[in-house]
Amino acid sequence: MDAFKNAGTIGWIIVGISILSLALIIENFATLKRDKIAPPDLIDELEALFDEKNFQEALDLCERAQLL
Repeated sequence: MDAFKNAGTIGWIIVGISILSLALIIENFATLKRDKIAPPDLIDELEALFDEKNFQEALDLCERAQLL
């Protein structure tokens, strides 16, 4: 608790900015959509490849999609 008492104005500004930054990070993770991470057509194609046990093709598809 002494750290908070001795923080001064600059310390409180840093604490406030840290809290704001953490809130923005949490908000961005909360609103991150699955479609942005992996498009639905990519997921469908991967599921089809997994069902056919074409694991190497699935891996190749992921690597190609990562480059786009």
